[in-house]
Amino acid sequence: MENRQLWYFTRIVELGSFTKAAAELRIAQPSLGQQVRNLEDELGTVLLVRHSRGVKPTEAGAVLFQHASRILDDMRQAKEAVLALSNRPAGNVTLGMTPGISDLFAAKLVDSCNRDCPAIRLNIEQDLSVRLVRKISSDDTLAFALVSGMECGASQTLIAKPLAIERLYLVGSPRLSIELSDPVRFSRLGSLKLIMLGIGDQHRPRGLNHELRAEAGRQGISLDFAHEMQSVTAVQDLIESDMGFGILPFGAVRRRIEEGSLKAFRIVEPEVCREIRLVRSRRHRLSAAHHAVMEKLLHLATEETSKRRGSLSPIARPGGYRSGDLRVRRGIIEISGRHAIGV
Repeated sequence: MENRQLWYFTRIVELGSFTKAAAELRIAQPSLGQQVRNLEDELGTVLLVRHSRGVKPTEAGAVLFQHASRILDDMRQAKEAVLALSNRPAGNVTLGMTPGISDLFAAKLVDSCNRDCPAIRLNIEQDLSVRLVRKISSDDTLAFALVSGMECGASQTLIAKPLAIERLYLVGSPRLSIELSDPVRFSRLGSLKLIMLGIGDQHRPRGLNHELRAEAGRQGISLDFAHEMQSVTAVQDLIESDMGFGILPFGAVRRRIEEGSLKAFRIVEPEVCREIRLVRSRRHRLSAAHHAVMEKLLHLATEETSKRRGSLSPIARPGGYRSGDLRVRRGIIEISGRHAIGV
């Protein structure tokens, strides 16, 4: 038996499909099937049986799967241990990102790690900020996350490093947006049906909806939060179906805007912004691989905020502000005298 054959076999069992395994492993399906037949010939028994929804292991196949999984895991750990001795970051790193942030950083992070730290294996979980923060607080499976807003502000068990300020946009379908022009004043939101991204938790004291309502009250208008979805894709689908407008980061909708199915408008008087933070638990022990990935994220954030037309702006440095810097006061972010909601 060859290690490659065991790897192919375990992926087929885990995915339950020759087709899916061939696509993931980037080899032709007939070649994959031949590798399994070679294993079966060597062991003298059938390892997989086909059914209407794919394949499943026989009793012998299940035994081989258990042993093969342990063998492959031992080999991975041995490789990581040896690489660690040579001071090369190695190992699995699981981190979280919100959908909009993932669009900005995920592909660049993977490419950078593949180039500079090939022994690091990344696992990126995409979810809403509040869920990512709760997961970091409750267990040790998630090392750290890039989140937005004030979700981590009240927790004493988390370490949060501000990275950037992200502007949110009013997003609508081309048909519903025909009477709008860029930029859109905040007061105009009072005449629109809004589809919000959230978890439907009425007990959360802070968040985008809360801050938007507070600003609307200051301006003497009311906002119509027609729907609240727990998925960015669901929000975008409803917007495309002319069900209302969303308030979203540009990164989350960039592809659909480029395709022409959505339009984005800057919100002014005030601008709607939120802080992006790198959050981790004080309890979680970080390896050299974790630190290497965090450094790369910090570098990517610096690169993104340096772009004049990027969707992120730099965080003001403590210890003194210049004209035009960001200042945080009572949850309101001031940019050169113009107010922007911090969410």
